[in-house]
Amino acid sequence: NAPQPALRLISRYAALYPDVNIDFALYDWTTAMELLQNQQTDIAIVTDPSKQADWHYIPVGRAKYVLYLRNDHPFAMRNAIALRELVPETLLLPETGSLTQRIVTGALKKHGLTIRRIVKVTSFPVMKEAILEGLGVGIFLENSAQKDRQLSEVRILELTREHETSVVVPNYKLDLRLTQSFLRVL
Repeated sequence: NAPQPALRLISRYAALYPDVNIDFALYDWTTAMELLQNQQTDIAIVTDPSKQADWHYIPVGRAKYVLYLRNDHPFAMRNAIALRELVPETLLLPETGSLTQRIVTGALKKHGLTIRRIVKVTSFPVMKEAILEGLGVGIFLENSAQKDRQLSEVRILELTREHETSVVVPNYKLDLRLTQSFLRVL
């Protein structure tokens, strides 16, 4: 569920092992956890993965949630923003089941806030394009997308917690040569 860290790691791996075929898929947090639980994936790169005794974790990064918006938006020049200031905005969020959707919905509920309009999108790349088209503003982890000169990131006062992204491998797959070759890239 962490496309940027995953793609950076996969790119390094593919450069070192050009003959290995890689199947990469982007899933929401809930689905990623289910795939691991049901032993349907070899390696997952997940933000805030649930903890299981039979999984091996290697942290690869930490990030906070930020507001992504076009540079011509009135909030773009701000250093930080409060969630209450987003109430009249159109807010873009990833689909139900995503970690971002759960974190943001929980924060809004905690502060008794209701956003005027929420648009759910299927992925962060789609969210980025929607923001560039002027559909609204989006909340996702800092550095979740390639930098774009047309977009700004603004800190959100209520979302200060750092979220850890980890490579997660089921323990029974740790000794596989393929798994070990990927872990060496880390």
